[in-house]
Amino acid sequence: MKLGRPTTSLAWLLLLVIFMLLIPISKAQSPDEVSVLVKAKRELEAKRAAEAKRKAEAAKAIAAAKDKAAKAEAERIRVLNAKEARARARIRERTARSRRLAEAKKKKEEALKKKKSKAEQQRLARQAADKKRKEEISRREKAKRAEELRREVQGYRDWLKPVRSPLPILGHIKQIGSLSFSPDGSTLASGSWDGTIILWNLRTGEPRHTIKDRTSPFYSVAFSRDGRLLASSSYSGTVSLWNVQTGRLEKHLAEGGEIVPSICFSPDGSVLAAGSRDGKIRLWNIPDGGLRQTLVSGKAQLEAISFSPDGSTLAEGSKDGTVLIWDLTKPQRFRGILGHPDRLTSLAFSPGGAAMASGSMDAAVRIWRADATEVPKAVSRHIGGVTSVCFSPDGTMVASGSVDGSVRIWHVRSRERLCVLKSHVGGVSSVAFSRDGSMLAAGSLDGPIHVWRFPPR
Repeated sequence: MKLGRPTTSLAWLLLLVIFMLLIPISKAQSPDEVSVLVKAKRELEAKRAAEAKRKAEAAKAIAAAKDKAAKAEAERIRVLNAKEARARARIRERTARSRRLAEAKKKKEEALKKKKSKAEQQRLARQAADKKRKEEISRREKAKRAEELRREVQGYRDWLKPVRSPLPILGHIKQIGSLSFSPDGSTLASGSWDGTIILWNLRTGEPRHTIKDRTSPFYSVAFSRDGRLLASSSYSGTVSLWNVQTGRLEKHLAEGGEIVPSICFSPDGSVLAAGSRDGKIRLWNIPDGGLRQTLVSGKAQLEAISFSPDGSTLAEGSKDGTVLIWDLTKPQRFRGILGHPDRLTSLAFSPGGAAMASGSMDAAVRIWRADATEVPKAVSRHIGGVTSVCFSPDGTMVASGSVDGSVRIWHVRSRERLCVLKSHVGGVSSVAFSRDGSMLAAGSLDGPIHVWRFPPR
């Protein structure tokens, strides 16, 4: 330990004492010298004693400080150990509490799971019972509907049994292109490839009027809604309007051009549509005859057209078997679907507008949804190609004529055949129902016309 200036004085005193001791003893010393030496010795001893005391006190202070520090450290360690012990205790308590909570939760979940499992089993059992009950109800309803449909079909068949083959109406010498009943059912118009249109009085079976154009076959005829006008189309591309009362020409809407195989009036009678082989459908306003619109699908060899009952849609059938649906509220917009693998010959909408029938040279009759979004299965097939289809006025039946010489009547809902009418020696080229559904007319490929009359229902 560094003591400072007193230590230096002490050293000098020690050197003085040593020096004096080195003086020969034999030399005489004076009493003053002796007293100085004694005094110096005493001072030296006093200083030594003070230094020793100071050192002892310093050592004691150091020891006390060390002891205090050791006690403080021990206390700190004790406090830390106590804190750690309390922390471990808290952790053990939390762990134990967490374990207890987990066990309680697990027990609760197990109990809930058991409860849910039981409830789930009960729910599944109820679902299975409900499903079985619904299936049973559905099965019964299907069976009931099937039985009702069977009875309905059988009722139609029984109703059609008394129908007998009529005597032919003779007047044409070539194929009948088209037939059309007047709205009141008293007159039947027939257009033939022999270049004549005959308006038949169905009460007498005699012609009312005969319209002649020996230069061009007539392909299609159609009565207007009020029955005053008859529209016709021909091989020469001529579209004409005739006065039914007089049998005289009212006007030509079109002359020359492509063959026009199909014409039809809109349901309200305000528009006449004519489809030609060049893939164009022309719409004329009636009665002024102004060209209203031309629809061009690009499909060559157009064969048939038909208005929907509300007049907003026009269906078109072509030689390649495609059915096109025109939305007349959005002109020039249409959708198409390939409906038959062979030439499509005839189209007809149901009176309610929900269905559409088509006939084709593939010998099939198909009944479509009116939007024509998917191809339906064929109702059935003739032996030969189908030339014409039409709906009954109530929409429950479809009649089809074929080159096999038969007229078949189909039930729309069941798609079953109700009867086969055979009176033609040659094939059938056109069929048409009267507006009241009491008559069905069929024209043949060799000229004769047959009209079947159905009994009241």
